[in-house]
Amino acid sequence: MRTRFLLLFASMLLLLSCEEEDHLPHISPNWFTLSDKNAEVHVEVDPDCEMWGFNMDESPMYPITEEMKEKSMSIQPIDEHHQATIYCKEDQVEKIDFGVMTIEKEGKGKYKILFTPKDGLPVPQFITCGFMSAEERANLVILFKRQIRDTDYDDF
Repeated sequence: MRTRFLLLFASMLLLLSCEEEDHLPHISPNWFTLSDKNAEVHVEVDPDCEMWGFNMDESPMYPITEEMKEKSMSIQPIDEHHQATIYCKEDQVEKIDFGVMTIEKEGKGKYKILFTPKDGLPVPQFITCGFMSAEERANLVILFKRQIRDTDYDDF
């Protein structure tokens, strides 16, 4: 009994000695597939931390700079078809519109992701969003799946 108490006491000390900023951000879910049938997903990031960058398919990672956060809206070209429109309020990223998808902060550590395909705009294979807590980073990966409609088979 005494040994169990000592082990419990030691584990509590270890838990209390860890500072919150030492923890890697936990994203739940940290990946998922958006499609016509699954067009909205809610994500939690714990602890609540800044989105620091993003990329689409094979593009480089684009950082969200302090200069972007100071403006209410910034545009970051990604490729010949896509751009990211970044909306900020009080130096915090509130929403990013990728043309085919939006990610919007709903509250502390809560994000809503919507699939918003547009005719003529190609849907990427994936978008990655990075979150940073102190010096630790975690990524959210969004995969895309377009549903083929019956009208696509008219040539057969």
